Amino acid sequence: RRIRRAFSDRWLQGQPAFRVNPNPRWHTASNVCRLSLSTLMIARLQNIGYTPISSIIVGERLRRRDAKFQAAVEEKMKSLEEFGPFQPLLVDEENNLIDGGTRLEAYKQLGEIDVPVVVAVGIDAATKMVMEMDANEKRSALSWQEKAVGIYKIHTAEEAKYADWGTRATGSLFGISHASVAQALIFAKLLIRHDKELWECPTAMAGRDLLLKRQESAV
Repeated sequence: RRIRRAFSDRWLQGQPAFRVNPNPRWHTASNVCRLSLSTLMIARLQNIGYTPISSIIVGERLRRRDAKFQAAVEEKMKSLEEFGPFQPLLVDEENNLIDGGTRLEAYKQLGEIDVPVVVAVGIDAATKMVMEMDANEKRSALSWQEKAVGIYKIHTAEEAKYADWGTRATGSLFGISHASVAQALIFAKLLIRHDKELWECPTAMAGRDLLLKRQESAV
């Protein structure tokens, strides 16, 4: 019941509610004059608020900023130049980015000043992480390492709120066993510390083999 209350009832079912950032500053001529040439070239979303790109706060993201990420950014840049934006960025009430890291970086590299934004109201840390993971999975599958880090962040956020939260509760959120959650937590603690060998493992099974070898060597 705790799980249903903590997630199902609030996960995009009326809580949190979404509202468009009205951003009334665009009503002044002085602000319109601040538009860059690239902004004028890229089509703008209608009936969506725009906010300064410099005001978007980007915390630690699940996606690694590697060659694959940059390739996705460059592809998004071409799309923005040719077709314009298809959807706004999703931020919380304090302008912390929830969804749209690749799009935001594309806007930056195109020299844009302002970006289309929708504000999610009443989102807690765990739900933000669930939303980020879900959005990323729909576009391009996260690596097993990125998933492990995401599971760890959600687990620790919920554990801090609920005294009786455990690996079984986290497992129920993702449809995986509590043993898989426990393994993800072990992986994540090493990945967060930038364990290069573990980041380079192609699969979770290879990661488990690596940790077993380390244990055997330590004996």
